[in-house]
Amino acid sequence: MRKFKSFIALQVFVTVMLTLIYIVVFKYVDPGVFPLVFLITPAYYIFFGLIFTLTFRYYYLNKREKLHYFYLVFRTVKLITSMAFLLIYVTSQGQRVLSFPIMFFIFYLVLLVLESFFCIRVEKEINKVSDK
Repeated sequence: MRKFKSFIALQVFVTVMLTLIYIVVFKYVDPGVFPLVFLITPAYYIFFGLIFTLTFRYYYLNKREKLHYFYLVFRTVKLITSMAFLLIYVTSQGQRVLSFPIMFFIFYLVLLVLESFFCIRVEKEINKVSDK
């Protein structure tokens, strides 16, 4: 249980730090504009991170044999919803289209790596317990 709580805290911390870095960079690149829609990205990823961690915990405790399947399905759902979200944004905005997708993609990659390392760590622990 402790590892899941610490992973949630790490996800939130990384998301907040990425947001702060993006705000500072955006302030220097284009100081006149900072749309509030950019703050939707951290909320989106924190929401998906919580769902991922809580569902992953459920599969870890109850259905370990389906843990790989869950991870692949979740990756697919997150990718499809992310692409849909970006498509809606890009089609609704006439200007400043490039900075938001770039930020969104950076968030996606960083948190994908973080979630993958977490899954690898849990998988190693499962294998260590099953070998004993």
